[in-house]
Amino acid sequence: MEVNASKNDTIIDMGFGHGFSLLNFSKKSNKVYGLEVSLQLHEIVTALLDEFDLKANLIVGDFFGIQNINIKFDIIYFHASFHHCNDPVRLMALLKRKLTKNGRVIFANEQIGSGMKYPWNICVQNMDALLAVCKRGWFEVQYNEEFFLELLERSGLCVDRTFNSDSGVKNFIVKQK
Repeated sequence: MEVNASKNDTIIDMGFGHGFSLLNFSKKSNKVYGLEVSLQLHEIVTALLDEFDLKANLIVGDFFGIQNINIKFDIIYFHASFHHCNDPVRLMALLKRKLTKNGRVIFANEQIGSGMKYPWNICVQNMDALLAVCKRGWFEVQYNEEFFLELLERSGLCVDRTFNSDSGVKNFIVKQK
């Protein structure tokens, strides 16, 4: 997903994984942060940044590590990572506090769907997801869209716009109310 960002935007990639989005942000902005729970992925992305002579502040930790960064962000970016959060209510409230006045949170390629009976369910669509749950202890959840929108509302956030990715997954760009 292409994200419009300027050189002056302060950006954090939440759960940067293999670093593809983080590397792109580092080409656009001088103020890029990345938060990742995996030390191994942190080391891989650090090497990639060095190889391409790019800069970013990488932090090893869970999503709640954002509260230890003493700045606010213009862009808080989740790409297929928010559904690993084991306390989405707490995280949503924290995200609002970490946004600049005109900042936005982007949820790209997340497990958010409609027509589900419950607010969320464990998502083990394939063996990779099941392995992540069993071996790595990751949380793999699919959220009901109504529940997700309610989380935003209760946290003082609202949807600015949505669009479908090439794979048909709905993406959300969120702002403060």
